[in-house]
Amino acid sequence: MNILLYDFIKGLIFGCTLTAIPGPIFFLITQRTLSDGVITGLSCGAGAIIASTIYASLMGVGMSWVLQYMLDYKLWITFFGAFFLIYLGITTYRQHVSQTIKTTEKGVLSALFSTFLLALVNPITVLSYCVFFASFGNEHQNPADLWAMTIGIMLGSTMIVLLLIGSLKLFFKKLSISNLTIINKLAGIILICFGLATFFKVITETLKS
Repeated sequence: MNILLYDFIKGLIFGCTLTAIPGPIFFLITQRTLSDGVITGLSCGAGAIIASTIYASLMGVGMSWVLQYMLDYKLWITFFGAFFLIYLGITTYRQHVSQTIKTTEKGVLSALFSTFLLALVNPITVLSYCVFFASFGNEHQNPADLWAMTIGIMLGSTMIVLLLIGSLKLFFKKLSISNLTIINKLAGIILICFGLATFFKVITETLKS
């Protein structure tokens, strides 16, 4: 198999897997799509894809030291991410739900930026990219191979986001206001739980050190 195609497929599988894992970003995209509509959901997805592409590109141009630098400050990044998750969870829980979708430019940009920031400060994402690239020894490969993998990761992430939002769009038609309210509050609680779990993990690791 052509090495470029092989690296592209590896990146595609990694991008699909990382995006499909039910984590805070997955639930945030789900909640925003159901409560604020497809456009807002796509904006959330775009934020996650941009962050994912940035990480992949850093590895692709041999700047793995940037991610290593972030790992060195993992506790501080995780601490910030925990509070950001709790904030998003509380905001989501208190959000007013309506079946009349009103999409505004401010709401779209806010959705994109919040998901981008969440994906950017997620230590699991950073660690996943470091482990993935290191396991295949890609830091010393031809730049063309690395960029083929980067494009694969971006495309894989995009495919999962579109599949998720497309499925949610069909599901949305069957939901009542009470159903949407319950989903919204559950999503908020899940995000808060993710944030609290992350916060206590930081405290535990700090005390150990």
